[in-house]
Amino acid sequence: VGITPGTKPKNLEGHKGKVTALAWSADGKFLASGGSDGKIILWDGATSEQESQTLIGGRDGASTIRALAVSADGRLLAAGVEL
Repeated sequence: VGITPGTKPKNLEGHKGKVTALAWSADGKFLASGGSDGKIILWDGATSEQESQTLIGGRDGASTIRALAVSADGRLLAAGVEL
């Protein structure tokens, strides 16, 4: 059973520090998480597996992801970042 907006929360390990933003794709196929470590991680909505990750603001993780939004068609991910 994967993660969905209606299921019990699951510990998604991958961030070093706090998760500060979450956004679901409209079709529920993926969840994006952003953290105080400057990472954005994409999670598969069916399997809860990590699909990819990106470090924002340099190698030291000196930024914090404050907001995430997914476009209606699921092709774009926008992030609000505190550097």
